[in-house]
Amino acid sequence: RPALTSLRSLVGHTAAAWGVAFSPDGKTLASGSSDGTVRLWSVADGSLVRSLSPTGRGITAVAFSPDGASLATTSWDRSPERGVFGVIRIWDPRDGRLVHSMEHGVKPIVTVAWSRDASLLAAGTWDDDTAVWNTSTWTLFKKLQPAEKEPYKAVQGVAFSPNGTKVAVTAKDGTIRIWDVARSQILKTLIGQGEGQTQWINDAVFLDDVRLASVSQDGTVRLWNTDTGQELAQRHGHASGVTSIAVGSDGLLLTGSLDGTIRSWDPAASPIVSTTENMYGLAFSPDGSRV
Repeated sequence: RPALTSLRSLVGHTAAAWGVAFSPDGKTLASGSSDGTVRLWSVADGSLVRSLSPTGRGITAVAFSPDGASLATTSWDRSPERGVFGVIRIWDPRDGRLVHSMEHGVKPIVTVAWSRDASLLAAGTWDDDTAVWNTSTWTLFKKLQPAEKEPYKAVQGVAFSPNGTKVAVTAKDGTIRIWDVARSQILKTLIGQGEGQTQWINDAVFLDDVRLASVSQDGTVRLWNTDTGQELAQRHGHASGVTSIAVGSDGLLLTGSLDGTIRSWDPAASPIVSTTENMYGLAFSPDGSRV
C-alpha cells in the first residue's frame, strides 16, 4: 500500500480538537474542540460550512448517525450547585438546529457511538458507566456499570457490534468489557495490557460481530475474539500510547498515537507510517479513500 499523504489542513479551532467524524455521504467532516465549538467542514474544499457553539466546557467526541440526519456531541459542564455533570446534545447538521439535550452523571462524558440501525446511542463516562439511550424517545434504555468493588475503570471508548447486540467498553483499568446490551450483562472481560497508566485501553472497533481490535496506552494494537475472550494477535510498532483506531471498508486498520504517527496495519504485513503530530482521533470516509 502507498504511504498516507496529507490532502489539506482544516484550521479554525482555537484549542485542541479531540474528535472527528465523517458524515455517511462523505461530504462533511465534523470536529469537536476544547474551545467549546463543533465545526462542520466541506471535505471537497476544506471550507467551513457551519460552526455550532454548544454550551459546556469543551467537546470531547462527535458522531454522525448512520443516516447523517443527526450529529451527537459529548461534553461536560459545571455549576456551583451541582458540580460537574456530563452533557450530550443532538444536532441537525443540515441547519445547525439543536434537536435534543441530555445530562448524565457527575463527571465528563468522553465518547459516543450510534448503533448501526441508529436505534441506540451509547456514551461512556468517567463515572465508570456507559449510558445507552433509545433514540426514538431519548429515554435512558440501559446503564452499563461494572461492580463497584473493581478498581478505577473510567471509560475511554465505546463501540457497538454491527448487529447491535453487543457493546465493547474500553477503560482505564486495563480491560475491555463486552456487554449484552439488552440484558445489561457482561459477556466477556478482555485483559492483556500493561501496568499502571500504560494499561489504559483508549479505543476499540468491531471488525465484525465477533472480532474486535483495540489500542492501548502501552503502545499495542490487539485483536480479540469477543465470543471466547481469546487474544488473536498483538502488534507492536508505536513508540508511545495509541489513542485511536479506525477500520476501512477493506478491513485496513489505522491507528493514531501520541508518538506523532498514524500507522496502517495489515495482519500479514508491516505497518505503513505517516508522521503528523500527537493524535487524538481517526475517522474513515465512507468510501475508504480518506482518513
